[in-house]
Amino acid sequence: MTNELSWCDFIAGWTGGMLGIFVGHPLDTLKVRQQTLPEPTGIIELTRTTYRLEGIPGFFKGLAYPLLGAGIYNALFFGVYGNCLRSLQGMGGENARKMCCENEPPGSNFHRDVFISGCVGGIATVLYACPLDVIKIKLQAQTATATKRASQIGIAEPIYKGPYDAMRAIYKTHGIVNGLYRGLWAMMWRDVPTFGIYTLSYEHILCMFKEKEDRSSRTSILSQVVAGGIAGILSWILVIPLDVIKSRIQADDFGQPVYSGMADCWKKIYHQEGIRAFFLGTILMTVRAFPVNAATFVGYEYTMRTCENLASIVRDSEEKKK
Repeated sequence: MTNELSWCDFIAGWTGGMLGIFVGHPLDTLKVRQQTLPEPTGIIELTRTTYRLEGIPGFFKGLAYPLLGAGIYNALFFGVYGNCLRSLQGMGGENARKMCCENEPPGSNFHRDVFISGCVGGIATVLYACPLDVIKIKLQAQTATATKRASQIGIAEPIYKGPYDAMRAIYKTHGIVNGLYRGLWAMMWRDVPTFGIYTLSYEHILCMFKEKEDRSSRTSILSQVVAGGIAGILSWILVIPLDVIKSRIQADDFGQPVYSGMADCWKKIYHQEGIRAFFLGTILMTVRAFPVNAATFVGYEYTMRTCENLASIVRDSEEKKK
């Protein structure tokens, strides 16, 4: 069954990722704009301004690229995570277990294995996602007001027509390392431990629900929604300052950058805007984290279950032919 599950993780991650991205993109757009606009703007005012100037499409700016990429992104993460976890658990022999319930036999190091697997999956996804994030943030930070102002005063920062135009222009002008992979280390610091916390908290919360439910049945959708939502909030709320730094670096002008690196970005934000600036977008990020991760895990678990059933049917069919 292990070989079948290897591809199940990738397919399930693809489905869950696309569902989660679509649900959370409007709030992500508002979060990025709140973090990158020169003047502090409240959520309600920012929402009204975006709707008045750009309409509903304004909330979905930059969606096409992350929506297409989200499938690959989450397929990569859940695929690496699932296979890494099974490998680590396989080393435990009889002590390995799927869940982390307190009344299960001790000695499996499940928490450690889940955290390590989440971190390994995080490394893989950061290497893939960094260029997508740069393009997404450039498009999201490009508000209608900024576009108009740019045409009036002729600033150096180019105005991109869409994801492909942004990718081509950034690559042509600044290359891969300094262009498409701008902010890579900030993403590594933000995402690698976050994914470990993310998977660990989800599995543990899900198991807490499992203890209350019928242990012979699968976890309910409500349990998956709550576990996924809480896991998303817990993992994100710990790294909000790093997310602000990452967004500032990636939204920075390529031609005349304000920040030379993470430390410089941190110092300038603190001296110019104070500690409050590191927590811009906290409410939006928290509100967004619950539905996005709830949708992601529900999509993942449902698809995983379907794949497992299909794999079981195929395996039984092959055994009957022997």
